[in-house]
Amino acid sequence: MHEPPKALQAFLDSYHKGYFVSHCGRCMEGATARRQAGTARAASALLEIEPDDVQRGTMQKAAQADTYLFELGKAYRAAGDGPRAAKSFDALRTVFPGSAHVEEIPK
Repeated sequence: MHEPPKALQAFLDSYHKGYFVSHCGRCMEGATARRQAGTARAASALLEIEPDDVQRGTMQKAAQADTYLFELGKAYRAAGDGPRAAKSFDALRTVFPGSAHVEEIPK
């Protein structure tokens, strides 16, 4: 079993970084649980994609995790790697269904 790409993990962590302040801790627990669930879904969707130069280059250009997944899918599609592109787009749909990039995914 492969480890999820470190670039994806870094972007997911920065995307979901603690925006919640809570007196009793319940809001923070919920936010943490949602972040962990989203990270797990993205990692599962990308499980078979080994880290490579395409991912590193895309990571340096993208400002947020949803942009990273979208650009990664486009890069793999342009390179003729349909299965990797599909995994990236599936991860985007799964983890960030509200992202504007979901509507831009090529058919």
